[in-house]
Amino acid sequence: SYVSAGLLVWVDDKTFIKFQRAANGEAGNAWVHLQGYVDGVKIAIALAPGDVRKVAVDQDTYLRVERVDDMLTFYAGVDGKEWNEIGRVGALGLPRKLRAGVGVVNATKVDFAPEFEDLKKSGGS
Repeated sequence: SYVSAGLLVWVDDKTFIKFQRAANGEAGNAWVHLQGYVDGVKIAIALAPGDVRKVAVDQDTYLRVERVDDMLTFYAGVDGKEWNEIGRVGALGLPRKLRAGVGVVNATKVDFAPEFEDLKKSGGS
């Protein structure tokens, strides 16, 4: 089983990046999942080394995306104050304005009801 919830940055239905807290019920583990597509093709994303993507099953996870020019950097933390870089991607030819929101995936037969809090946008127009 696979469930995830988090942030979605997208240009269109074929070019987007999912940055979500994910879990696998059978294995009982949770992690931060970062996955991107350009023109429908999965892209390589430079991920931080080590176990920084693992998160505690019973702990809140805060997610943050930062954009500088054409570089997107993704961060996760447990308190919204201290952040670990999870990965970054650039050279996507992103338009000046991007759409961002939240997304949920439920590939199970049971209800999945994630909660989102403290959604904020900063900088830019």
